[in-house]
Amino acid sequence: MRYILALALACAAVPAWGQSVGERPMKASETYHRCAAAAPSMADQRQCLRDELAWARQALELVKSDTTDAHSDGLWRASVDHDCAAEYDLAGGGNSADMRRDACLIEALYDRADYLQRAGRW
Repeated sequence: MRYILALALACAAVPAWGQSVGERPMKASETYHRCAAAAPSMADQRQCLRDELAWARQALELVKSDTTDAHSDGLWRASVDHDCAAEYDLAGGGNSADMRRDACLIEALYDRADYLQRAGRW
């Protein structure tokens, strides 16, 4: 009975960490999705991610202002660095490690840009 319960719990946990890189980043642009779908190799997919990361950084810079709270921004950055380093570590330093980290950064940057648009300087 314990074996069955352990197996059921293990299977239930798979979707939480089994998401493929192709499904991420979640808030990526249509341009990224077209690029990734057409990419013939992992190297090309990496370039699609790098391009989207540049767009995400630019989107955040467009909504940031001189009145953005520096302390809040620093705490947010530390949290993102920690979370995205964990994404890299989850891949075990393998071929997709940098792609997982970049997808995490893209999602975080777009989330922060959305938040700053709604909440203002915080």
